[in-house]
Amino acid sequence: MQQIDSVSGSKIVYLQKNMDAPSSEDLKSTSTCGMLSISLSPSEIQVAALVGLQRQIREIQKNGQYILQKYKERYNDPGKSGLWSNAIEGALGEFAVAKALNQYPTGMESHWAIDVGTGIEVRTRKNPDHQLFLRSSDKPGFVYVLVCGSFGSYHIKGWIHSDEVFMRSEWHHDNCGRTSKCFWVPDEALNPISDLIP
Repeated sequence: MQQIDSVSGSKIVYLQKNMDAPSSEDLKSTSTCGMLSISLSPSEIQVAALVGLQRQIREIQKNGQYILQKYKERYNDPGKSGLWSNAIEGALGEFAVAKALNQYPTGMESHWAIDVGTGIEVRTRKNPDHQLFLRSSDKPGFVYVLVCGSFGSYHIKGWIHSDEVFMRSEWHHDNCGRTSKCFWVPDEALNPISDLIP
């Protein structure tokens, strides 16, 4: 067992693979099947949610009343959760990765800032069976991390270098018309997040 202080002063406890964390622990990180589970504190949720709201307000200022229409044309329908939820959960996922890696959530500084540290981008998906995706316009030479979950409770599924993704043309598709055309990374191609933990 290894304990690391997070930036917020809370404790992150890493347990051996397939062990259960004590249920009484409010802030915990457990490794199960190569994934890392992260719970954000209420204060961390509040700060990350404000970052997500700030981003979405900037998008509204830029795109006005056509923001949803433009998003649908470019990426597809965001679904029932909508763009507000996407922005907030995206920021929460970034904070979860930052907390796990004991790094600063740099994405809070601007819309185009790197999400975590100096070279990590985060994709937050709601359902555990969702895959990591990269768009052709995404950053080359970066690490992309897949986080699944919501409401402050997340599983970090793994990471991959974007350069490796862009070489795999067979991953570039639209899931038979169900999604926008992106590079969809199979879970088995992801590296364990423990490789990135200092």
